Amino acid sequence: MNQISEMMKDFLKEEELEVFSPLMPAFTSLHQNEEILAVINPVGLENLYLQTCSSGAILSFGNWTQEYGTSQEDLADLKSDVDRILNSEMYVWSVVASNKMMVGLVSHEDIRYLDKTNQMGMDFMSTPQFLESVAKEHGTQDFLFWNPEIARPESRLFLC
Repeated sequence: MNQISEMMKDFLKEEELEVFSPLMPAFTSLHQNEEILAVINPVGLENLYLQTCSSGAILSFGNWTQEYGTSQEDLADLKSDVDRILNSEMYVWSVVASNKMMVGLVSHEDIRYLDKTNQMGMDFMSTPQFLESVAKEHGTQDFLFWNPEIARPESRLFLC
């Protein structure tokens, strides 16, 4: 157990959580102060995961993964991102074309690209032909919302 884990458990007290620690046989590879918090999706889709330790946290939702440090700003960003995902104000957008993948965390304000998966080296916001080229290559895309019944992808993200 660690301070970030305790803070996030309190922050997520209204959500159904499963907590995994190194005391559990299947999780002995975790360090002593690490925990994994699984936020159970009430509509039965992808769960959200937080791996916490004394030096930070990792948020995982679908193909999206982001690391956060221990500063007040980092922890505020973590809470904000979790809150916005759980309220379907942010979602994960994955595009695959020509055996390359790009993953973004989308909000109304912007898209954050997952660096290690932005193999296309593109920013579709500045390249209007991006989706056309993905469609021509018979690419695919996937949108992952916490609750797809209350949110829909923005039309600007649809393949042509």
